Amino acid sequence: MEEELVKVNINIAGRSYPVRVTAQEQLMIAGIEKDLNTEIQMLQKNYPSMDMQDCLSMAMIKLAFENKGDVATKSTETASRIQSLLNSAEFS
Repeated sequence: MEEELVKVNINIAGRSYPVRVTAQEQLMIAGIEKDLNTEIQMLQKNYPSMDMQDCLSMAMIKLAFENKGDVATKSTETASRIQSLLNSAEFS
């Protein structure tokens, strides 16, 4: 049975976007919305001549890199844990 999707409107850089998410994803999408808007505001403050499209693109690139780093770190940690378990396991 598929999980039901809920329609949520998020606001990024003053524009509203409808998205459909699971109940579990609602908190995650709210965090993404907050992070993007915070990053956009920081870029606008630090680079006043940068237009909104550039601010939005740069914010998304920065957050994507941060996410990729998190995924790589978690993947490496998981591989390490698995190797550790294999090394300590007794096979008969």
